[in-house]
Amino acid sequence: MNFINQRGLAVERQVAIPIEYHGIQFDEGFRADIIVERKVILELKSIEHATRAHKKQVLTYLRLTGMKLGYLLIR
Repeated sequence: MNFINQRGLAVERQVAIPIEYHGIQFDEGFRADIIVERKVILELKSIEHATRAHKKQVLTYLRLTGMKLGYLLIR
């Protein structure tokens, strides 16, 4: 994890998120692109259009982390 302090906000890049699936613990179930203040997930995509899969990915990340706010940023 890389910690950055931007404008007074704690920002983490490439954050490994552990998950449990059918009783098996995975230390790194996925990597969140950016997490701000341990409250907001930012998922960055370099694509032309967001698909349903991209949107579901962010929703899954929110469900697995218990966070309530996520942004899908497309460029």
